[in-house]
Amino acid sequence: MMSASIFWGFARYTGTPKTTDTTLALLWNRSSQAEWVIRCEHCNKFNIPNPEQDLLKMIGKRGPVCAKCGQPVFPKNGGYVHARPERQLSFPGYHISQTVHPLHILSQAKWNRLLDKIENYAPLALYNEVFGWPYDAATSPLTMSDLQKATHDISVQRPADVRGLKHLYSYITVAVDWSGGSMVSDSYTAYAVLGLRRDSDLIDVLYGKRIKHGVTPTDEANEIMDWIRGTGADAFTYDNGGAGFARLEIMNHQGLRETPGLVVIPINYVRPRAGDVMVPHTGMRESDLYYYTLDKSRSLAITVMSIKATRVRVPKFAETDEKAFQRDLLALREDPNSNHFSNAFISLTASGCCCSAARLMYSRHLASSGSF
Repeated sequence: MMSASIFWGFARYTGTPKTTDTTLALLWNRSSQAEWVIRCEHCNKFNIPNPEQDLLKMIGKRGPVCAKCGQPVFPKNGGYVHARPERQLSFPGYHISQTVHPLHILSQAKWNRLLDKIENYAPLALYNEVFGWPYDAATSPLTMSDLQKATHDISVQRPADVRGLKHLYSYITVAVDWSGGSMVSDSYTAYAVLGLRRDSDLIDVLYGKRIKHGVTPTDEANEIMDWIRGTGADAFTYDNGGAGFARLEIMNHQGLRETPGLVVIPINYVRPRAGDVMVPHTGMRESDLYYYTLDKSRSLAITVMSIKATRVRVPKFAETDEKAFQRDLLALREDPNSNHFSNAFISLTASGCCCSAARLMYSRHLASSGSF
């Protein structure tokens, strides 16, 4: 109905984004991001009451204070200021927290209750319920801030771009996670190109893509072969669950396994277990039937820790870009589960790009040690 309205086709969103990767958080990032800015009558500082600016320093014992001089400030002396004024008319967004709301600042009893919340609430509840601000929950092993810290400036748009970076990278891997779904499924074929830096042990994700639904197996196979050959890849690794059988047959007919210098690494995912994270299964009846089993949960945990430590990096992207493949990593959730397999595991709800960094670390080790 809104799309058919000539004069009133607009929507209003209200509420508190719980974490930085929710729909409300994305909408806020796309908005004009107006804050109720308060001028201090003593030092003339303009106080911005959000947690990323002055809010935490504005919380006094009897009411809001200036973040600079500590003197009382009065919200009635303030007004909304848009951080992105060019969006003010097209997509205005307004933030308000309890710390500058008249309901809380005009009553000492209410303010005391607010101080009690600040003292005793867990960070998630405090940021959401008091500050009206998103907070990345502990159940998200990887946050938007973690991703933004672990970025690099290298831009790759086509295979030839990777060949031009050979002086920076000693090992290139193309990793694929085949789609296991149908036309109406959320499961996409996804692939990533990763490089091992020559000057360090850093791994850079150079390129990533989800292939749209409706693309034929032949077109998918051709696209991935273009990246393997065009980049001069040292390794090609893929999930060996059967979903990509048709693509692999097409790629084999195109000479995948005869590509000079290319190591092909089939991966079978397994449940959490003791022992090595990745185990080779060689000595099969036919030489091309070898594969490796990979503990999915532990490999994901290693990938997450590597990103947090900025040992694995992704291309720079805008937080407002909802289609960025890097955002798939934010779909990971810790799911405590007590059973005879494991005390805890990480459930995978993202595409195959999430696994690629972990696969590269192991594939490079196996290739260099002559395990093939």
